[in-house]
Amino acid sequence: MGTKYLIRMALRNLARNTRRSFLSALSLVIALAMIVFAQGFIRGMLDKTEDNTARYKTGHVRIADEEYLRQERLLPLSEAVTTGPALDDIIGALPGVAARTDRIRFGVLLDHDDNSVPAMGLAADPDMERDVFRLQDAIVDGEYLSGSDNEVIMGTGLADELGIGVGDTLVLITQTAYGSPTGANLVVRGTVRTGAGQIDATHFFMTLASAQDLLDMDGRVSEVVLMLDDRDRAASASTALQQRLDEAGFTGIRALGIDSDVMISFFGMAEAIYFFIYLIILAVASTAIINTMMMVVFERTREIGMMKALGMTNRSVIGVLVLESAFIGLGGSVAGVLFGAALVLGLSSGGGIDFSGALGGEANPTLMSGVVHPQLTTMAIASSFLLGLLLSFAVGVVSTRRVARMNPAQALRTI
Repeated sequence: MGTKYLIRMALRNLARNTRRSFLSALSLVIALAMIVFAQGFIRGMLDKTEDNTARYKTGHVRIADEEYLRQERLLPLSEAVTTGPALDDIIGALPGVAARTDRIRFGVLLDHDDNSVPAMGLAADPDMERDVFRLQDAIVDGEYLSGSDNEVIMGTGLADELGIGVGDTLVLITQTAYGSPTGANLVVRGTVRTGAGQIDATHFFMTLASAQDLLDMDGRVSEVVLMLDDRDRAASASTALQQRLDEAGFTGIRALGIDSDVMISFFGMAEAIYFFIYLIILAVASTAIINTMMMVVFERTREIGMMKALGMTNRSVIGVLVLESAFIGLGGSVAGVLFGAALVLGLSSGGGIDFSGALGGEANPTLMSGVVHPQLTTMAIASSFLLGLLLSFAVGVVSTRRVARMNPAQALRTI
């Protein structure tokens, strides 16, 4: 029997009970819309967290002392990288470097009006940092660093805890790279809200020159952070950079790509876990289509018996039923993907999804941003659409196996 005839018969059968067909497709629409939205949300969350990690912590490539990396949680100022023309030449010869910043990280005690708070300092050249962490875009009050020696900008959470505002003076107490106590009076030039609770609640920022003078680290930094034109080149770029550092005699200095960071490695595992969650959502949706197709087989037992008695082969009868399931899947997949895509695009172009409360607001200890802008990808649309089609086809094949065992004479006697 011709394929065109089977297709017309399948479409006619679907039109005979539009409500049942619609409800079956609706379950697939909801499932695929959820999957497209979930993929967009997860992709937006992971990409933003990875971007925060790269810009604040690792860069795409990071240069640091081996001992500093081993003791990084202690922020040992004595384990530093010596900057200068030799290092500049090596970095300048590395292709694809879009931005560079030299940083010092150090722990301090900040005091304002007898209110003392432990905090984390990050010192960098204001101009270099513009293209890396982009603090100038996160200013909520005051201004970005001008380059003066006695100024800082700080996270809004830290400023609130200190009870300090723009123009106020605070006292900084810390140790030099040699362990000697040191301190300074600094003026708050601005406050920033990056969206990452770990930074907004605990960090302040000052110029590299003033920090080097304060900490006795002239010509030395904790790390050099590089941003590349292509993040995917991080591994090869770090390998090439390490080779050049070794050849130039920079002993004990390591160049690490972003993928070496524990949090970034976790993201790959998380995406695999999320994929299985998507499959579970589809499996739940498949029950509605299975029920529909089983009902079709049982309700049309006499009709199926008549078709087989008139000469239709098992293959043709099953073909009609499978085509019905496939058409339900096609309509549901198209509608589900479009609905999910519209939802993702609407939220992405708007204010995003604010779940900072669930993360603890500025008490959030991670680099995850409280506001997520979902991202729609071609892969999400294509994979969701294909999963919907394959699921519908597979369900149709499985649920119509009873037809092959059906005896035409017994089927015609069924009430």
